Amino acid sequence: MCLEDTFHGCKIMPCYHKVHGECSTAMLKNGIRTCPICRNPTDAWFVGNNH
Repeated sequence: MCLEDTFHGCKIMPCYHKVHGECSTAMLKNGIRTCPICRNPTDAWFVGNNH
């Protein structure tokens, strides 16, 4: 799991956990379709950005 500041350029998961933008891209490329924090499945990936 990434330890970078997630308040800048983060993505908000459908479960409302925040994931670093670059990490979310890597997760998608690697076929990861669950939240890294709560493991909820993510049918519709990211619901927005938080700057």
